[in-house]
Amino acid sequence: MIDMIVHQDMKAENDCNQDTVKVLFFGAIAEKMGKRSLDMQPGTSLAEVMKEIGCEGFSPFLVAVNQVQVNDMSVLVNAGDEIAIMPPFSGG
Repeated sequence: MIDMIVHQDMKAENDCNQDTVKVLFFGAIAEKMGKRSLDMQPGTSLAEVMKEIGCEGFSPFLVAVNQVQVNDMSVLVNAGDEIAIMPPFSGG
């Protein structure tokens, strides 16, 4: 009985993490934001996320949702999604 209760409590704790959207910042964008990540409520577009966190003026930047680069800012984000906002890659 105790094992079942502990397991249910752990599941409930893990489900709480899946109720939000994790936003990750990299490079100069993390420096400008003053943090590396934050959690947001789901059910909005990438454009709204960018506006709400104050990143809409950052240019240029790349956005990935669940490790897939996205160019369409009208994409809706769902609970459990991970958004990465980063400066463009360079190299040679």
